[in-house]
Amino acid sequence: MSGKRPALAALSLPEDALSGLARLTMLGNREILAENCHAIAEVSESRIRLAVKDGLISVFGAQLALADVRRDSLRIVGEITAIELPGGRAHG
Repeated sequence: MSGKRPALAALSLPEDALSGLARLTMLGNREILAENCHAIAEVSESRIRLAVKDGLISVFGAQLALADVRRDSLRIVGEITAIELPGGRAHG
């Protein structure tokens, strides 16, 4: 274990900040704030796929679009009907 890890843990930072895990914040069924994503893999009006540390996250719906795309975050807007997490676990 490196000397940095205990010091970071002592700061009480969220696990995603330490491990690079994706963080999704959903606002109703109309918007998702996605953080810690590596790349945008696919964009269409019915599906958006984001590359994350452990695979792909797929967001399904209607009239989907990207908004506020930044280096470390982006928003998905539209009518969201389901989310598939890495490993094929669908929620929605």
